[in-house]
Amino acid sequence: MKTLKAFFLTLILVVGFGCFCDCPELVGDYYNILGLNDLKHIQIKNNEYLYLEGNDTVKFEDYKGLMFGFKTEFVFGENEAHIPFHFSLMNTAYGTSCPCYFYTDGHNGSLQEVKSFDIITMNDFDSVHLANDTINEYFITSYNVPLDSFLLQKRTNLHKPFGIGGDEEQLMFQLSLTERPTLDSTFQVKVNIELNDGAVYSTESDAIFIK
Repeated sequence: MKTLKAFFLTLILVVGFGCFCDCPELVGDYYNILGLNDLKHIQIKNNEYLYLEGNDTVKFEDYKGLMFGFKTEFVFGENEAHIPFHFSLMNTAYGTSCPCYFYTDGHNGSLQEVKSFDIITMNDFDSVHLANDTINEYFITSYNVPLDSFLLQKRTNLHKPFGIGGDEEQLMFQLSLTERPTLDSTFQVKVNIELNDGAVYSTESDAIFIK
C-alpha cells in the first residue's frame, strides 16, 4: 500500500509541475529538396551575418564561408506524423516554457541525403590545392563537423544552421572555410552535389577577395 501511495504521490507531483503545450500545427517535419536556388559568400560584421557581392573584399577573420539556399517544401516522413500538443515535465517553477521550438517545421532536416558533395577551387588556393582541385578538407558544417567526416556519417541529410528559423521556401545550409588562400587572394568555387534520390546540382559562386 505504501508503495502504491508513493507512486500516485510522485505522479501527482510530476503532472502538477508539468505543462501541456498547444504547439502550432506542423506543415511537415522534413524539407523536401526541389532544387538549388543560390550559393552566396557570407561575412560577419558588427555581429550580423551579411551576404557578399562579386568582387567584394573581406578579411579572412570576418569570412564565414558559403551559404547554400535549396528550394524546398515541407513534408512528413513516411509513417511519421506531427504531435498536435506536447507534454513537458519541465518544472514551471524554474520559469521554463513548453519547448515547442523542438517541433518546428523541417526540424528533421532534408528528406534526401547527400551522396556526394565536392567543392572545387577555381583559382590556385595553396601549394597543395591548385585551380580545379577539390578543397572539401577546408570546410566544416555549421554544427562543427568537417565536410569530409559529414559525408562518411550514417545519415547525411542537410540541416539549417542553428538560429535560423524554418522557411518553407528554402533550406539554408552553411559551410565555413577553415584555411586562408595563400597563392591567390581571389576565391571562387564550383560546387557539385548529388543526392540519394538521383538529383544532381552544380553551381559556381561569385569571385571575392580574401585578405
